[in-house]
Amino acid sequence: MPARCRGVRSCINWSVQWAAAAEALLEAHTCCASARTHLHTHHPAHLFCLHGAGACGPGRVALYRLERAVGGSSSRGSAGGQKSAGLPQGAWGWRMVLVAQRDMAGPVTVLQDFKGMLLVSVGKTVETYSLRALTPHPHASPPASSLARESGISAAAAAAVAAASASAARGNNLTLVKAAFYDMPLLVTSMAVVKDFLLVGDVHHGVSFLRYNDTTKVLEGLSRDFERHDVSSTGFIINAQKLLFAATDASGTLWQYEYVKNHPLSWNGQRLLPGGALHIGHPATKLLSVKVASPDGLNRHALLVGTHSGGFGIWSPVWDKDSAGRLQRLQPLLDRALSHTGGLNPRAFRRRHLKLPRAMGGGETYGPQGPPEGVAAGEEMLARASKNLVAETGSCILDGNLLWRFATLPRDQQQQLAQQVEARSPDQIMADLSSLALANTL
Repeated sequence: MPARCRGVRSCINWSVQWAAAAEALLEAHTCCASARTHLHTHHPAHLFCLHGAGACGPGRVALYRLERAVGGSSSRGSAGGQKSAGLPQGAWGWRMVLVAQRDMAGPVTVLQDFKGMLLVSVGKTVETYSLRALTPHPHASPPASSLARESGISAAAAAAVAAASASAARGNNLTLVKAAFYDMPLLVTSMAVVKDFLLVGDVHHGVSFLRYNDTTKVLEGLSRDFERHDVSSTGFIINAQKLLFAATDASGTLWQYEYVKNHPLSWNGQRLLPGGALHIGHPATKLLSVKVASPDGLNRHALLVGTHSGGFGIWSPVWDKDSAGRLQRLQPLLDRALSHTGGLNPRAFRRRHLKLPRAMGGGETYGPQGPPEGVAAGEEMLARASKNLVAETGSCILDGNLLWRFATLPRDQQQQLAQQVEARSPDQIMADLSSLALANTL
């Protein structure tokens, strides 16, 4: 294991098998109604509606409540739901009732629930909103009998109108109140949440690690990535007590980070340490957290990665240090042992982000930058001594596609490689790979 690497933290198993866009699979909780309208389910009985997410102008957030409606002419609902004259007798359906809405100063790009509040990104600002009650509505809706007499409509229609008016009046007494905010550099593209922590991606300025303080009710910035990546999605990889940060950029590269406050290259915790990078060749648009059924039963979560081209893969933590060490030593040996189709080297492809120009979202000009003010000069020298941290720690992410090609080799060649990585037999390496595959079976 290279001395500069802090150990293998995760493994990528990649496949492109589905012709349909993977975003549709991964965004099972998101329903797109049009190019400018998105519905996001926060609770089984509520919907959040975003307007103007794709436009460079003001946005709006609307909160709806889903109610079960039962067909019939009576104005009084049963235990199963409210009566609705618009449905046939005995039939049932769902209706949306507006609860609260709020106009935003900029486009709404991300919407998510967070600790009983609504987490919204408006342009470059991350904001939290809570649902509060206003003063009682001054104009009470007229009873159904008087409405039918004055309007000349049937009693059933008057009952439906009165019920809708009462529901609207209840909705008008609620409003979304801003509770906290945090400003990002340019434009928020994605957010991931775990407990009190947030990982926020910016369109040109990498990721930022935030924490919500329950005592002061504010969002605090803990650390961030000083390399200017064009982040498209973010997520957390949970490996028992270890929390890893994941991000994807516009060049089709996966990035992994760690928050190590006492590390000399973290600038007193102000900088996220890069734990590795892996080029996948396709821009990833979604990172979805999935539970890992690890043999020891500890809390572990992997990320399901979806791309524009319809591919998807698993980004999983590796929990066994011995297994991780064997697979890490095996990976460069497979680079040399396998025949390369058309002379294409797997290692060179996975590190392609180091050759892409910065204008295309790559890392050709990336390198350690100077620390912020207040950081000791000695730590700055340590940072500049490393030409490219990602290049040195790239082996901390295992290439699952490459490792699984070990099973296609002849038995005698497998035996030779197993001896070089200090494995008892090829069966032990296959057991390591099978353990990861079974734990991440969906």
